[in-house]
Amino acid sequence: MRNPKWPVLTMRLDMRISFQHAISVLTFSTLLIAAPVASQAPAYVPEDAAARYHPLPSLRKQAAEQQEWLQLRLTRVLPALMAEYDVDMWILSMREYGEDPVFRAIASPTTFAARRRSIYVFTRQDDGTLERLALGGTSQGGMFKAFRSTRPAPTQPT
Repeated sequence: MRNPKWPVLTMRLDMRISFQHAISVLTFSTLLIAAPVASQAPAYVPEDAAARYHPLPSLRKQAAEQQEWLQLRLTRVLPALMAEYDVDMWILSMREYGEDPVFRAIASPTTFAARRRSIYVFTRQDDGTLERLALGGTSQGGMFKAFRSTRPAPTQPT
């Protein structure tokens, strides 16, 4: 004959074992996480050691290099793309602080934003080169032939 208390005892024993198992798994996982953190103590560095970093070039040198990249984009990449997709003329029109997403790719690195109404026109010539015009905008460091109105801006509303 079976003792009616045995199932309760067995259940309590199972719960105790699973609780002990959970505690041991938790302890083990905590040790696994803590071990790599503790082993990452900083190495000794003498106080007179030289700093190990690679300084960036000056902003002027960075701008000069970015201007060279712009020249390559406008003299090699853009004419090839326009020829590949058979585009004869491309007109980009933008307003101040409402630039076309392409503006950063065709603007000089020292240009902050488009001014008033800036229109950039790219025309593919028969020899494969591009005529680059800036209507109302700047020459972008000599990359575009800039055209502006010679009339003074009106001072009073019409």
